[in-house]
Amino acid sequence: MTRGVSALTGLALTGLVLTLVVPDPADGIVQATELSPACDTTANLSTAARWEGELVSGKRVCLALYLEHGQFARVRVETANAFADFLEATVLAPGDSVPFLRVPEGEGNPPAELSWEAHNTGIHTIVLTTPARARGVTVAVTEIEDPGVLAARRRAMATDPRVAWLADRTIPIRTLDPEDTEFADLQPLRPLLDDARVVLLGEADHGDGSDFLAKSRLIRFLHAEMGFDVLAFESGVYDMWRAGREITAGRDPMVSFEQGAYWMWARSRQLEPLVAYVAATARTSRPLVLAGFDVQYSGTVSGRRELPDTMLVELRTFLAANRIAGPFADPQSAESQVLRRLHANANRPVPDSTALAALERAIAATADRIELEVNTHEGRYWARILRNDALQAARRWPQWPGARRPYCATEACRTTKDRDPEMAHNLSWLANQLYPGRKIIVWAHNGHIMRNLSSSEFGNRATYTMGDGVWSEFGARSYAIALVSYDGSSHWPSPQQSTYTIVPDQRREAEFEELMAATGHRFGLVDLRAAVAEGTWLAQPFFARPMNHSTDRSRWGSNVDAFLFIRTQEPAVAIARRP
Repeated sequence: MTRGVSALTGLALTGLVLTLVVPDPADGIVQATELSPACDTTANLSTAARWEGELVSGKRVCLALYLEHGQFARVRVETANAFADFLEATVLAPGDSVPFLRVPEGEGNPPAELSWEAHNTGIHTIVLTTPARARGVTVAVTEIEDPGVLAARRRAMATDPRVAWLADRTIPIRTLDPEDTEFADLQPLRPLLDDARVVLLGEADHGDGSDFLAKSRLIRFLHAEMGFDVLAFESGVYDMWRAGREITAGRDPMVSFEQGAYWMWARSRQLEPLVAYVAATARTSRPLVLAGFDVQYSGTVSGRRELPDTMLVELRTFLAANRIAGPFADPQSAESQVLRRLHANANRPVPDSTALAALERAIAATADRIELEVNTHEGRYWARILRNDALQAARRWPQWPGARRPYCATEACRTTKDRDPEMAHNLSWLANQLYPGRKIIVWAHNGHIMRNLSSSEFGNRATYTMGDGVWSEFGARSYAIALVSYDGSSHWPSPQQSTYTIVPDQRREAEFEELMAATGHRFGLVDLRAAVAEGTWLAQPFFARPMNHSTDRSRWGSNVDAFLFIRTQEPAVAIARRP
């Protein structure tokens, strides 16, 4: 699950002017608020009012909400079409110019729940921005708790029977340090994963540095002690294949990794120990092999306007070596030119129907010939890469003449707007054709590894996930671990990205993370699969925050097999840029 550079680049509401008229204590409405000059639109919020409208790039909507010290506010932010629209909501405390809370909404995320405790009496400002356009935006105050209510609930955790259950049944994890190879604390995971062919490791947000460390240590354990030897990233098929080859050839591991992986992982310091481990195993008798399963382009060797298209150069070399003629053997052919535009994300002008039909024929014919004539590991990769190009072209250009998802067996798979069906299809290919019989670790967002999301409160946002595809093929031989955190912060490793606070206790009812924090565990894994089989309280719907740290209510045991809990999330830290 990926998103673009934040629209909040350099956001500071400099010169923010607040004019406050005493609110009516009956409804909390602020009668007059001036927010200038940074805000293009201003409005007031209260328990009795909501804001509705549209956002466009470069414009900021500012909403004022008066709170008294100790009150806890919950504000829901939603768009009409979360798969097409994307926005970010931030909150400023009274008198502050830098947001203390930032939550994304869109791209398949559940509606954003802005939740916070007021540490100062006064106007709290909610700022809405979008990198493009967000339609049908609604912002509504869902609840304002009186001072002391939250504190009383936290005190009640001491006698909650669910806390005692979790304290007893959690598998404690001693450390997240991926270079700590004393794996005694991870040995209790063996009976959970012994029969698994595929283990899926999620993360609540792509800026969660502690999640990166925890997954990296688990990966070392799974590779060193449990026979898993393929590590598949939510990144491009070609991109990660090339990254792995570059690492094996002895080139700089992190530079090579950046050629393949999405930048939020490639630029994160927390990934360095894992990439170093991959490099250390690369030329041993049992390497940890890198792979990718995303239909999108991810690294620095494809999908960038400013760089040469390395993939097309390599493809021509492969075709020439295997005496396969056709349009892609000629860099000047019309089909090669359109394919280069696809890789460069050049959407305008859209190729005409004749050019797209020619590209479709060239892709299909070339992939068919490769599969027929080149029965090698490299040949299987090139055929899959070309078929992914066709899927990406169908996503990019609605005029694409071919069937977008001929492999989908269900209506939910065919009609899902996200790329999850393609990722599930690529994972199936990795497991059954490229690495048959080998055990695979999957690195992805929690939202992709989940299944059966119709059981969640916001499940209508995702009708079919990669996790659905994995479960339909591997069933109980897959095991999905979603990572969750109680508090802390998250930050995608780039100066253009804001850091946002992970706010606990977002609902009046206790959340899973709140209960886990009360156990005293810093890190621990809860086996939801066993808890559901035993008919415990975890088999019923409960609140948790695995999706971008925004609370949702679901039968989580039907969505994932375990929660790995981290008490305080540390943000991803950027690697110093190389010259």
